[in-house]
Amino acid sequence: YELIEPDSADKKDVYVMMFPATGEMGGSTRRAMAKKLALKHGWSSVTVTAPFYARRKPGSQKLFFIDSVCNILLQSEVIIEEGLLLTQWLLNKHPAALVCHTGFSYGAAMASCASAMSLAGGLDGSRIACAPYVGSSSPNVLADGVLESGVDWQALSQNPKKEAYANTRKKLY
Repeated sequence: YELIEPDSADKKDVYVMMFPATGEMGGSTRRAMAKKLALKHGWSSVTVTAPFYARRKPGSQKLFFIDSVCNILLQSEVIIEEGLLLTQWLLNKHPAALVCHTGFSYGAAMASCASAMSLAGGLDGSRIACAPYVGSSSPNVLADGVLESGVDWQALSQNPKKEAYANTRKKLY
């Protein structure tokens, strides 16, 4: 993760935790938004890097394409737990802090889950907000979107040279 803060004179106790979209290997767009929030409002931002992305990507992985369904689930679980732990740390470190979880698409889903887990974990819900944007309206988006374009289908097939894509996909579902 990366913490982006305003000048100390302008700093308020507001932290915006920005979760990445699917395939967002870098954080330049979120970093630019964080700098604007710091300048305009005096808010700090935390840009979270998902497991299996950027520096956290295994050497054998092609770009952002996670090579197993298990790792897609692990990525989600880890990013939610990291969001919860970062939220806990911020709330404990700064007694007046407010934390807002946000993200685009997959990041919106992860922000929502991190907020829910923060509440389930006993954190002060009066100090936590969630502002997901362009989140999915149903699980079909995950199945038809992320699983369709974010999976190395050849790596999942039992026999990459002989098994048809449709058969591999059917087995996955």
